[in-house]
Amino acid sequence: MEYPFRIAGSILKQHRVEAGQTQQDVADLLGVTRRAVKHWEAGSRLPRTRQDVLLGFLEIPLQDVIRIKRVWSRMPADRTLQERNNEGISLKELYSD
Repeated sequence: MEYPFRIAGSILKQHRVEAGQTQQDVADLLGVTRRAVKHWEAGSRLPRTRQDVLLGFLEIPLQDVIRIKRVWSRMPADRTLQERNNEGISLKELYSD
């Protein structure tokens, strides 16, 4: 089963690779560690700041930006991604327009 946070992370990674950027390039732009970017791409953590800069830097198409933001908006600050994934945000909900 694919969890929505992992799907959002894989979209980030796909566009980063297509843009010819490394995790370190993204980390340097945002002032975070490469490890933070790795966690975002794995879907185990969310970027808490500069989300729009990240999405714009990777030139992510609007449709994917909407999908990613839909997932990120469902993550309250007081819960872990694993807890949220276990609640099962449906993929249908993620991809509905």
